[in-house]
Amino acid sequence: MIGTVKPKTKLRKKRGREMGEERTVVAAADSEFASKGIVGLFAKYAGLAFVGLLAQGIMVILEGIFIGNGLGTMGLAVVGFVMPLEYFQLALHGCFGIGISTICAEKLGKGDTEGAKKAYTDGMWFSIYLIFALVILIEIFAPQVAAFVGCTPELMGVTTSAIRVFVIFWPFSMIGQIANYMARVAEQPKIGSICVTLAAVIAIIWLWLSIYVFGIGLPVGAAVYYGISIGLFALIIPFLQKRSIFVLKADNMKVSFDNVKRIFKIGFPYLLVQGSTSIFGVVVNNLLGNELDIAAYAVLNGYIIYLLMMVQQASTQGMQPIASFNLGAGMKERVKKVLGVSILGNNIAVYALGLIFILFNKQICGVLCGYDEALTPIVMKYNIMFCIVSGIGFTADMVSGYFQAVEKITFATILGLSRYIIFGIPCMFIFKAVMGAEGVWYGQGASYVFAFILTMIMVIIENKRLGAKK
Repeated sequence: MIGTVKPKTKLRKKRGREMGEERTVVAAADSEFASKGIVGLFAKYAGLAFVGLLAQGIMVILEGIFIGNGLGTMGLAVVGFVMPLEYFQLALHGCFGIGISTICAEKLGKGDTEGAKKAYTDGMWFSIYLIFALVILIEIFAPQVAAFVGCTPELMGVTTSAIRVFVIFWPFSMIGQIANYMARVAEQPKIGSICVTLAAVIAIIWLWLSIYVFGIGLPVGAAVYYGISIGLFALIIPFLQKRSIFVLKADNMKVSFDNVKRIFKIGFPYLLVQGSTSIFGVVVNNLLGNELDIAAYAVLNGYIIYLLMMVQQASTQGMQPIASFNLGAGMKERVKKVLGVSILGNNIAVYALGLIFILFNKQICGVLCGYDEALTPIVMKYNIMFCIVSGIGFTADMVSGYFQAVEKITFATILGLSRYIIFGIPCMFIFKAVMGAEGVWYGQGASYVFAFILTMIMVIIENKRLGAKK
């Protein structure tokens, strides 16, 4: 009997494996992620992501015009102090959004629908618990937070109030950002684009009213604007839950920390990327040390660089679900092609926008600075430098997003830290020691170049890995 049982057991296992493989192939065949051309898929998903982000971009341009002309250098300086907090909350939201959506996409690629549902609910509830705890802490220690981000004594009161109002919206931002990532996994990217556009329109109308009608631009008006511009992403949730398998309910509030650990592991590199942006902003504010230069950095970082980064973010968001799904389906050649198409597409798009900023340098910088005679020339000078290096520099961020999607966490983490932490902060200190205050600016440009070189080395290594036979 022993001799007959073993072959049957092996046969069952073999048939089980074959059935599992068959389910995976069927699941893959049913999805456009695996059946359609990579260039077309990337263009579709990156394009739809950009449409949503384009509304955000228009909002950012109008924001700069309203704040620069309505609140002046002081208002722009306060934006510079609040910006590290905005990048931090984007880092946290993106960490969970990428982690949850990556696991869900991979499980769907393997045909594990129930596993994808569980990963979604675990990640969503844990992120909600975490963000409420952070909001309470920041509300209590707002003055200390303002001092940490480099706020000058003259603006301490208004900045503290702005921070307290801004963080009230963080829970809505967390829910909305994750829902935006999940809309793409559910192959419903239009939902995210529509809701993001709606949030942008509502936010910018509020900013205009608060500055020019109600006269409460600082601190309440601008802080509420920053909150609702992302917090209203939560509008995606009702539409997402009606049209997909991902539903958040009160009866599944108990969290499995196995899923949470994996979510955080995948999203951690993004947390470092955006978190390093926040730390970088704090260091820049403290190195510059005066209201005029901090206002100039706020214009460049908060508007010019932000708009260029939105193009990179659209490329990353379009690429990630395609890469994750095809990895789960075992289609390595398609994964390899996604990487190459994304890098090329990202650089073309970033430099196309950067060229516009260079050609209309005087007009764009002038309107963003409220035509301030002291501020505008500073912004114009360094705008050209950032536009020249941004395409190659942002490649590091996009490829970091790719490595997250295929769960190569070490590479993702290194690239995520490269532009700001590994190269950026040391370059600023070195260049400042050699060139004086201007070195703070040129050190940033040098870090973009070094980050790109490191990125290309890692891309070569990854292409070899994907091309290797088992």
